[in-house]
Amino acid sequence: MRAAWLGLLGVLLLTACEEAADAPAGPPVADLFVAHAPLDLPAVVVNDLGYRIEVDRWVAVSASIELRPCEASASLFWGLIGGTAAAHVTPTIYRAGGSAQPRDLLGAGAATLFGQLTPPAGDYCQVRYASSPADADIEGSGGGASLLGKSMVISGRYTPRGSEVAVPFSLATTLGTRVDLPEIAATSSAPLFRLRSGERLAVTVTLEPAAMFEGIDFALQGPAQVESQLVFNLAGGMQLELVAEP
Repeated sequence: MRAAWLGLLGVLLLTACEEAADAPAGPPVADLFVAHAPLDLPAVVVNDLGYRIEVDRWVAVSASIELRPCEASASLFWGLIGGTAAAHVTPTIYRAGGSAQPRDLLGAGAATLFGQLTPPAGDYCQVRYASSPADADIEGSGGGASLLGKSMVISGRYTPRGSEVAVPFSLATTLGTRVDLPEIAATSSAPLFRLRSGERLAVTVTLEPAAMFEGIDFALQGPAQVESQLVFNLAGGMQLELVAEP
């Protein structure tokens, strides 16, 4: 089960101001942010198998963040279990992205603006985060030609449990991932949040670097297995916060 949590203020969006009059004109605005839990520097992680991992460089690439209306989430859910009631419906998905954005996971961790959406008012049941290999337009912190075609780049040293010999490593995965928060597609009867005309919402997806090395055994796993585990752990440690902005 992926460890996704929701900010309490996001839940209040369902009930607060139910009877509010004279709501501001205009469509809702959703500001989309990406953050990460900061690591103490120098960056050292001890995983569940006892490996001490010192990281010199760690960049992950964000590709898109989507807001999925409840009818879209319900259609996806029924499609996955073989239902056909909504198979002919193609709901609109509201997506920010299109050009990959790198994030330096050895940085301070503060949330940075990924994009902004002005979706229609209504109920929304999912937020979807996607990472993918960087394209030729990549720019910003950790960018450059060395990231082209890669979704995550890590380099450093690992020391096995009981050893004092550090072994250099360098990983560059081309694997992408899509993470639905919450994990199980909700139905329209249980919206994740509700947007009203004139409201503004901050949607923050937070990555958890310290959890990404869990289950990785450098001595027994080849590079492809390690890269797959890193991407799986990236999805598993992701968090979601929804906050109504003033």
